[in-house]
Formats: sequence, C-alpha cells, structure tokens
Amino acid sequence: MTLWVILTSFVLILATGASIGVGLGLSSAIVLYGVLDMPLIVVVQRMFTSVDSFSFMAVPFFMLAGAFMSEGGVTRRIVDFSMALVGALAGGLALVVAVAGMFFAALSGSSAATTAAIGASMIDEMERRGYPRSFAAAVVASGGTVGIVIPPSITMVVYGSIANTSIADLFMAGFVPGILMGVTMCVVSWVISKKNGYKGEGQFSLRRMARSFRECFWALMMPVIILGGIYSGMFTPTEAAAVAAVYGAFVGFFIYRELTLKDLPRTLLSAAY
Repeated sequence: MTLWVILTSFVLILATGASIGVGLGLSSAIVLYGVLDMPLIVVVQRMFTSVDSFSFMAVPFFMLAGAFMSEGGVTRRIVDFSMALVGALAGGLALVVAVAGMFFAALSGSSAATTAAIGASMIDEMERRGYPRSFAAAVVASGGTVGIVIPPSITMVVYGSIANTSIADLFMAGFVPGILMGVTMCVVSWVISKKNGYKGEGQFSLRRMARSFRECFWALMMPVIILGGIYSGMFTPTEAAAVAAVYGAFVGFFIYRELTLKDLPRTLLSAAY
C-alpha cells in the first residue's frame, strides 16, 4: 500500500511539471502524513536534521565558486589554454573537451556544471568543424563525468558527510583516478579521430600556450588554494569552499572584470539551479 501511494503520488507530481526533488519530498510527506499518520512537523524536522551538518555547507559554496568562475569568463580562458595544449593533434576539439573538462572539474566540483560549461560552447563548435553532433555530445557528456572524481568534488563532500569519512582523504584519493579518466578520454578521442579523419586545429605554439596560460593563471590557482589550504591545515574543506567562493568572486569582478553588480543576481541563481 505504502509503495503504491508513494509511486503514484510521485508520478502525478512530476506530471504537473515539478522537479524530481520536489516530487520526492512531497510524495514522502504524503505517505508520512496520509498513510503512516505522522505529524507534518516530523517531515520538517527530518529535513532539517539531514542537512544540519557543517560539512554539507561546502556544497553550496563550491557551487557558488563554480558559478562565479563560469560567469566570469573562466570557461573561455580554460578552453583557449586547452586548445593551445592539445588542439593541434588529430581530433583537436575532442581532446580540448576532455582537457578543459579536467580543468573545470577542479574548479566546480560538479559533473553537471562541468558538462554545462564546456558543452554550451563546444558542441556547436565541433559540429561547425565537421564533427558529427552525436560524437560531440558523447565527448562532452563523457568529459563531464570527471567532475565528481577530481577534487574538490561535491559528491565526495556528500559521501564524506554521510559516511563520516575524511573529506580531505577522499579528495586525495580522487586525483589519480580523475586524471586517468581524462587521459583515457583523450586517447580514445584521438584514436576515433584518426580513424575518421578529424583534423587538428592549427599548429602547436609555445608562445600561444604561454599567453593562454597567463590569461587563465588566476583561474588555475583556485584548486591550488583549495587543496593547498586543506592539506596544509590552514582550513577545513568547508572553509576551503567558502574561500573558493570569495576567490571566484574576486577573480570575476577585479581580475578578469567580466562580472558586474548587475550580473550578481543571475550568477547566484545559476549556482542555486
């Protein structure tokens, strides 16, 4: 009985256009109140208790840091730097997606944010350069998966909080697997591109690489500050997330100067979504 009520109510709520999170919450509340006869105050208490954790505060801060860096022109600079690194190889744009995905994952900590930031510009660009749209979408979707492995990972923060595991140790454990995932994606993309004749973009240039590195230097410093601060004992992962959010805002407003006060509401909303 309980199972059918929760499934039916969940499907009906989703049919109204509500999000999955709202559907899960409301269907659970319906079962607790209507079937199990529990007071609704219990639902509120359980919701509050489940998120009343100092470690969980790192999640919104990392999301905000990623939003500031994305809206502040960091994505474009990371893509340019990745293009200077691997763009000249066969299937250059596909390799750029994988490399840029690794860099942006170290800023946002989220697969969804990484995929959205890189895919927003790269899928159409790859299609214009002759790549099949299906291949471009697959490369972007695969490249975004490193977002939950390369630290600072929001998923690791959630797991560490729930399982009472050291978040710093989880971050340390994510380095090698995340890099291996990115390198493997580059190799697979290069092999497929060689087979299908996808060309590189221009020629490799140390001058171009140095120039693009200077432009995205401040963005690449964020993971250094976050992880260096955590492992040096200067601050906890949650405090590191807050520092990352402040640093992201500082870079967007004062270093790259692509963020203005008018952009602030949109940036905050994008972080919340």
